[in-house]
Amino acid sequence: MNPARSLAVAVCVLAVFTAGCNSVRQQFRQALQEMKADAAVMDSSDDGLDAFGSDDAKHLRAARAEMER
Repeated sequence: MNPARSLAVAVCVLAVFTAGCNSVRQQFRQALQEMKADAAVMDSSDDGLDAFGSDDAKHLRAARAEMER
């Protein structure tokens, strides 16, 4: 393989690798934002546990608080 062709192949491989890294980085950022949003919901008073009924919601909140300790 001549040097010009080797350089072109190296540039293509580097471009594909960089694009892959950017894709992974973007997916990581999206997952991090989703986890932050989930944590914000759990910290708010509107955590969705009321759908289970008030008594069950109280027990679930107590269990979650105990797990966080």
